[in-house]
Amino acid sequence: MLEATGASASSLEAGGSEAGPAYLPEAPGTSGPPGGARAAPAPTALRAGGVRKIQPGEPPIAINRASNAELQRLPNVGPVLAQRIILARSERPFRSLEDLRRVPGIGPKTLEKLRPFVTFD
Repeated sequence: MLEATGASASSLEAGGSEAGPAYLPEAPGTSGPPGGARAAPAPTALRAGGVRKIQPGEPPIAINRASNAELQRLPNVGPVLAQRIILARSERPFRSLEDLRRVPGIGPKTLEKLRPFVTFD
């Protein structure tokens, strides 16, 4: 008999556990783990708006030339912050990472997240 631990009998019978991975039923005609279950897909690098975020190893983004959509690929940058970056660079181009501090919404933590992903011309 199962103890009341928060895990349902059906999840334990399917090979899951309280701390184990979530499993989804396998689609007919596909192969997968024994027992007819497959692991849930891993999270993607997409944000809610469907913009794919830049990944380590990809070419950096030229902050003074990038479009709004390209800027949104940067970590912690959404449509509003991208527009603020565009406005600030139209007044005076960015020459270094520290220059981005003049953009409202970019603080020390965001600056460090941006560091590997931006270039300045």
